[in-house]
Amino acid sequence: QMRQRIVSAAAGLYAKIGATHRYVALELDNSPEWIVAFWAILMSGNKPYLVNLRYPTGLTAGILKTLQIRYILCSAAGSLEGEYIPICELEGAAGAVPEEAFENELAFSSSATSMNEVICFYSGKQISEQILNFRSIVKECPRIAKHYKGSLKQLAFLPFYHVFGLFAVYFWFTFFGRTLVFLRDYSADTILQTCRRHQVTHIFAVPMLWHTVEKQLQATLRDRGEKQQKKFEKALRLATKLQNLLPGVGPEIAKGLLKQVTSQLFGPSVLFCINGGSYLRDSAMELINGLGYCMHNGYGMSEIGITSVELRSRPKYRNLNTIGRPFDSVQYRLDEQGNLQVRGSSLCTRKLVNGKELHLNGWFNTGDRMT
Repeated sequence: QMRQRIVSAAAGLYAKIGATHRYVALELDNSPEWIVAFWAILMSGNKPYLVNLRYPTGLTAGILKTLQIRYILCSAAGSLEGEYIPICELEGAAGAVPEEAFENELAFSSSATSMNEVICFYSGKQISEQILNFRSIVKECPRIAKHYKGSLKQLAFLPFYHVFGLFAVYFWFTFFGRTLVFLRDYSADTILQTCRRHQVTHIFAVPMLWHTVEKQLQATLRDRGEKQQKKFEKALRLATKLQNLLPGVGPEIAKGLLKQVTSQLFGPSVLFCINGGSYLRDSAMELINGLGYCMHNGYGMSEIGITSVELRSRPKYRNLNTIGRPFDSVQYRLDEQGNLQVRGSSLCTRKLVNGKELHLNGWFNTGDRMT
C-alpha cells in the first residue's frame, strides 16, 4: 500500500515540477505521509532536504535560500518563502517516472545549538553503509532483532529529520520491513499508553524521555511512602542482579518481578532501548536497565551518522554509560587533547556551514572529549 502511494505521489510530483535534480524541502512531522513524500521526492528525480520543524523560521528560511529551494512538500501551507505542495494533492496521480530519474542524495541539518546554518549531505552509498552496519550489530547483540508475540515494533518518537531518528529508527528497521508506531502527540501519558496499547518493542530516544520517566516514577514512589520506596529499590537491585546472572531471560524475569511498576510504564513488550543525543544520568540508565527494558547508550552526530552503540548484554556493562566499539564502517581515535576523531565510509563527505562548503575527507574531529 505504501509503495502504491509513493509511486503515485512521485508521478504527481514529476508531472508538476519534473526531474530537476535539485533540492525539494520536506516539511512534515513523523507520519506515513512523511515516508510517502520522502521517497516520492527521490523517485521523481529530486533531492529531499529534511526540514527541522523545531528550527526558528528565520533559520529554516536561510537554509532554503542557500539550497535554492523553490518547492516545499507539506501537509498544509506555511509561512516560508516558496511554493507549497500538499502531499495529498500528489497522491492519486497517474503516469510513470523514468527509472533513471531516481535521485541519490539527501540533506538535513544539525541540531543548530549555535544557530548556524549547517547542512549535511549523504549519498545512497553512505546511507547503505549505515544500514549494513546492522549486520555486525545483530551478530554481537541478537536481542536488538528480538520480537514480542511475533512482531518488532519501533516507536517513531525521534523525528526523521534528525540523524538519530533517520538512521537508527527509520532506515535500520524499515529496511527489514518492521513496524513503525506513530504518536498522536509527545506527552508522557501518550507515549506510555501507546507503548502498552500497541505492544512497542523498541524505543530509541534522547535523555529527556528517560529523565522524565525517572522523575515521574520517583514522584510516585515518594507519594507512596518511604517503606514502599525502599521495597522498590531492593527489588530493583535484585532484578539487576538476576539480569547480570541470566542476561538471556533476566530482562523478562525483571519485568515480571517489577510488574507493579512496569505495567504502569511501557508494559511488558519493550525489549530494546537506545539513548543518544546527549548525556544520560547514571541513575536513569540504572533504572531503565533494572526494569528489564535493556537500555544501551549510543553515539553519533549529523556529520557522521550513528557510529557506535554499547551492545553488551549484561547491565553491569551498560550501566557504565559507555558508547561501545565503533561499527564496521568507521574507526575511532583520540587526538593529543583527548578529542574523539572519526573516519569511515558511512560519514557524510561534505557539508555547508553558513553557505561555505566543507569536504570531510579523512578524520573528522567531533569536538567531544573521551574519558
